[in-house]
Amino acid sequence: MHSQLLPRVYNVKKSPEKIYYVEQYKLFYETPKKLYGDILKNANHFWKAYMNSPMSMGVMLVGASGAGKTALSDLLSNVAISNNMPVVIVSNIDADVELIHYLDSLGDVMVVMDEFAKVFNYTLQEKMLTMLASIGGGKKFFVITENDPRHISEYIRDRPGRMRYRIDFGRVSLDVLKEYCNDYSVRSDFLAELIEKYNESLVFSFDHLKAIVQEHIENPETSFTDTINILNLEVLSKPVYLYVRNVITISDNKSIDFTERSIAKDKFERGDFLYVNIPETHSNIRIRKKDVISIIDDEIICSVDKKYKVILSKG
Repeated sequence: MHSQLLPRVYNVKKSPEKIYYVEQYKLFYETPKKLYGDILKNANHFWKAYMNSPMSMGVMLVGASGAGKTALSDLLSNVAISNNMPVVIVSNIDADVELIHYLDSLGDVMVVMDEFAKVFNYTLQEKMLTMLASIGGGKKFFVITENDPRHISEYIRDRPGRMRYRIDFGRVSLDVLKEYCNDYSVRSDFLAELIEKYNESLVFSFDHLKAIVQEHIENPETSFTDTINILNLEVLSKPVYLYVRNVITISDNKSIDFTERSIAKDKFERGDFLYVNIPETHSNIRIRKKDVISIIDDEIICSVDKKYKVILSKG
């Protein structure tokens, strides 16, 4: 079903009478002259898949803020607009089931649902399942962005018939870090210290990298240590401790009692162990950096010896 909208970027609005409508936001997104990593490759791949699909298709972009979700979402939007498809942004709105009906009525559009779980609670997520996979209201391209994938319904996660693709954004790759620093002529000694800090850190986003390099360009005489200490980069510069929040047995997914322990995050990142005492079995769990399987906001999730899931929090 062809959309009546021109190929532009629109925001969904809600009137005082609780009627949904769209308002033009911009003609297209300004994107960097150079894109790093797999962003361009992924955008082209997703668009090709959409064009070959007989029905609506979706992409989930999940991970911490500043890791690249918005960059890929903006690029996908520009690809859609260049192919005469309107882009409708759903963000920061008081949603109800009528919003789902409204989106379904728009025809062939790209629907970008930013910070998905903040707009759509579990009940609304489940009410949109038919729209995600159907062609009744047009062939849509859905893009979901979400910091914490646990807030996305299980009927959407791991269901490629509804959301075909998922990209998890996290730590920037070392190759991208080196390429970016080379493009901006970062001094060799500064780069060496940056790589050392990168190798120690569990968290290192593309936003972190850009901030550090920008500061270095503007103040080349400042040492790496001083640069890190004055930037708003708590995860890299300030003393942080890791605390055990929960211990769960993988076999039955049940929480068990433990004696709380903590460790300085920088020591953990350098390879020191965090021991947790389990009174029930009179044993210790040894948690290592390599046990980390995901980082979501202030939670670090570890899988230990295929027996325990340990959730650490940063304090």
